[in-house]
Amino acid sequence: MRSYLRSLEPRLPPPVRALPSGGFVNAFGNDGVFRFVLIDLQDVRGIGLATAGLAPATSGIASPVFGPHAGAAAAAVPEAA
Repeated sequence: MRSYLRSLEPRLPPPVRALPSGGFVNAFGNDGVFRFVLIDLQDVRGIGLATAGLAPATSGIASPVFGPHAGAAAAAVPEAA
């Protein structure tokens, strides 16, 4: 099974292979932050649990939808000289 999976892997340089693992670590970081956002909104700011849960839920849904579009838009902007 392992040899089959290695046959599917294109020969990419290590920095390119590290990029998806950075995204994976970022997802775990966002999960940790979302917990504290929920606690802050509910306990400190006095917002109801259902309403406070909408903030991280909306971000979690919008990120994979709009993230690629934002990346393409950022790539289209010319570099500053």
